[in-house]
Amino acid sequence: MFRKSCWMVMVATFLTLPCLQAAAQDGTSKVLPQDPSQWINSNPISADTLQGKAALLWYFEEDCPRCRAKWPALIALSKSFVGKPIVFIAVNSGNSRQAVEQYARSVRLPWPIIVDPTRQFEKASNLTEISLQNIHQVKLIMPDGRMRNGDWNDLKASADSALSGAKWNVDPSEISPGLMPAWQSIEFGDFAGGSSLVARNLKSRDEAAQASAAKLQAYVDSRMQQMLAAGNGASDNWSKYKTYLQISEQFDGYDLPEEVTSGLAQLADDPAVKDQLAAYKQLLPIKKSLQSSNRSVLFGAVKRLKTLVESSPGTDAALEAQNLLQQLGQ
Repeated sequence: MFRKSCWMVMVATFLTLPCLQAAAQDGTSKVLPQDPSQWINSNPISADTLQGKAALLWYFEEDCPRCRAKWPALIALSKSFVGKPIVFIAVNSGNSRQAVEQYARSVRLPWPIIVDPTRQFEKASNLTEISLQNIHQVKLIMPDGRMRNGDWNDLKASADSALSGAKWNVDPSEISPGLMPAWQSIEFGDFAGGSSLVARNLKSRDEAAQASAAKLQAYVDSRMQQMLAAGNGASDNWSKYKTYLQISEQFDGYDLPEEVTSGLAQLADDPAVKDQLAAYKQLLPIKKSLQSSNRSVLFGAVKRLKTLVESSPGTDAALEAQNLLQQLGQ
C-alpha cells in the first residue's frame, strides 16, 4: 500500500483550497476554507460534501454579551433540525484558533466552527466586518451550492428555506442504528472516519447491519470512482497526482484502485510534480504561522510568503501564497 508522510497528508488537504475571492463572486459555497486548522469540532466541510444538502452559517462577535447569551437557544434550535439534511456552522473572524477554542468551551458549543483569523472567509462571504457594531450575521448555503443571506431575526425560517430541495445521499432510514456513526461521517464527506465501522459490519452476522454497511460501501465506491475518472482524464501529471493523492487521503481505510497506488508512486518522480510538492512543503508551516497572534511571527510569515511567490513561480503553492498576501493587504 502507498504510504503517505505526514506532510503529504497535509498537502492532500490543502490541494483542494479554492480562490476565496473568485468563489465569492459567483456566490457559491466554495468559499468554505479547507485548512484543517481553521475548523473546530469538525473536519473541513467542503462544497462537494454539502452537495444536495444545506448549511446555516452564524457569524458572531465574541466580545458581545448578547451573542454569548444567545447560544443556548441557538443550540436548541439546531437540535430541532436533527435528522434533516442541514448543518449549523459557527464562524468567528479576527481571532486565533486558541482563543476561539476557549470561547467554544465556555459556551459549550458543539457545532462545527470556522476559525477565520485573517478575516479572509468573512470578506469572501461579502460581509461587513463583524464587530461590536455588527455583532452577528447569517448566511445560508443552499442545496445547489449557492450562498444566500439569511434572517438573523428568524433563524428557523432561514433554516427551513435552506432545506428546500435538500436531501441525503444515503437515506438514514435505511441504515441500522449501529452504523449511524459511519453514516454521519460518510454523509458529510469524512469517508475515512467511517471506514473501520463499515469494514467490520460487512462481515457481520447481523443481516441488517451487513446490508447497511453494503449500502454505505456502495456509495463510497461511487464517489471514489467519480474522483478517479476526473484524475484519469486530467491533461497533466500534476493534476493527476493531486487527484490520486486526494483519493488516497479521503478514502484511507478502504481498498484503493490500482491506478491510485501505482499512479502515485510513478508520478512522484515527475519533475513538475516534485517542484509543486516542494513548494507546498514550504507553504504549510507558513500557513500555520499565520494563525499566530504574535506580530513578529506574522511579519516573518508575510516575508516568507513573498519569498515563496518569487522562488516558485507557476506553482499552486505560489498562487495560494499570492492570494494570501492580497487578503492580508500586501
